[in-house]
Amino acid sequence: MVVVAIDSSNIPRFLLTDANGVLQTFIPGINIATSGNVAVGVASTNVLAANANRRFAVFVNDSAAIIYLFFGTPAVLNQGIRLNALGGAYEINQTCLYTGQVTAIATAVGSNLTVTEG
Repeated sequence: MVVVAIDSSNIPRFLLTDANGVLQTFIPGINIATSGNVAVGVASTNVLAANANRRFAVFVNDSAAIIYLFFGTPAVLNQGIRLNALGGAYEINQTCLYTGQVTAIATAVGSNLTVTEG
């Protein structure tokens, strides 16, 4: 079954539904991911460049210091997304997809952040 909907630009869009009228969705699979470590210190550090093709990203604090993540602006201590020491983590996924630049700052020099993006 096909349903026609009007988007915010008043353009008709065709939506595929099953026989019961349930909307069929498709999220492309991810077959390539890159991983690495980023040294984060007491000044804002770029940890992930903007990527319009991003489908997910995972950040894990692999250090004894606290790390804070920021989206799109320089990171500031005690603000943003807090990653607790020794395993604090944050995931960007399809339900909270952010494709812009990610920055980080730590409470101590030489802190290690593992980053995986796909």
